[in-house]
Amino acid sequence: SKNAENIEIHHKTVDLDHNKLPDPVADAINTLTKHLKENDKHIKILYEKNINQKMPNASTTKILTAIVAYENGNMDDIVVVSERAASIGGSTINLRKGNKVLLGDLIKGLLICSGNDAAIAIAEHISGSVEDFCELMNKRARELGATNTNFTTPHGLDNDNHYTTASDLLIFADYLLNIDYLANVVNTKNTVIK
Repeated sequence: SKNAENIEIHHKTVDLDHNKLPDPVADAINTLTKHLKENDKHIKILYEKNINQKMPNASTTKILTAIVAYENGNMDDIVVVSERAASIGGSTINLRKGNKVLLGDLIKGLLICSGNDAAIAIAEHISGSVEDFCELMNKRARELGATNTNFTTPHGLDNDNHYTTASDLLIFADYLLNIDYLANVVNTKNTVIK
């Protein structure tokens, strides 16, 4: 990690505290799964309504982005942030073009801070392009048994052909929480991205 750089925002090192941030993916995962774990292994559905209705998945998209990144990357990889990643709007961790960031730190920024810029940087690093990464996401979703989901972005900004269902989202959250590394990330209260 000697080639990685600290990312600075307003002349301070980024402190990701998901208790202070709006709409973090980590809180969505924790809320979705709170009190639903059975035997500390898998989610148990206590109540369901319209679980197969297709809906925009918004930032919960980042659950599968993290899974695909974890399964296809090395957490110590150094990712160079592109112009495309640095210029995305919405929720970001304020990445700048040319920043060098560890993949593991980008996953933290993705899940704790809901960073759209982190999602694009991850996608480009893993697959070479956002479009190819979305193909990989769709393939992995099908392998996990999610049949009513389609991804067109790694971050979840609205697109008519980008959707999931509560049932499929449950599959993704359950799977993520059974990967120790990612489960630890979503339970992290704060961290510094280097």
